[in-house]
Amino acid sequence: MLRQKQANIEPEQNGHLSESEPVPGTPGVDIQRELNRLEEMILNSPQIPWTGRTLVDEEQLLEQLDIVRLNLPIAFQEAEIIVRHKDEILQEAEVYAEEITEAAEERAGQILNEIGLVQQAKMEADRLRQQVQLDCEAIQKATITEIEQIRYQAQQELEQMRARAIAEC
Repeated sequence: MLRQKQANIEPEQNGHLSESEPVPGTPGVDIQRELNRLEEMILNSPQIPWTGRTLVDEEQLLEQLDIVRLNLPIAFQEAEIIVRHKDEILQEAEVYAEEITEAAEERAGQILNEIGLVQQAKMEADRLRQQVQLDCEAIQKATITEIEQIRYQAQQELEQMRARAIAEC
């Protein structure tokens, strides 16, 4: 959020921002929104002329900082869940590869039983295994790339949130 006053964001008569108060520690709290509210509180506070300083309601500031502080661990846990999800995706890819391999072997067995051409069945099974292996490797590479991108993006967002929180405190 840019550091400029906005006329449409005014505190209520009790000094709190007009948005509904979030319940600290609950999932779904948007850390970025809470940091924006903290910034709005500071920007909407009276300034002391010629000093570059602002008078901020200490209780309100500490309350908003508590909301951010209580919800940061939740944001970190969500990022950890994304990283753990990587292992689940890889495991699913391995199970899928195993199923395809079993299907290929079953198909090879059917060819042996129906046609009786052992050489042809072996060639078909080998071809299917190679194709499955190539498919699995491609799926794993794509999955790992996607997971790394998600993890990197989550880390970047967490670092940005942490830096903003530290800078604004």
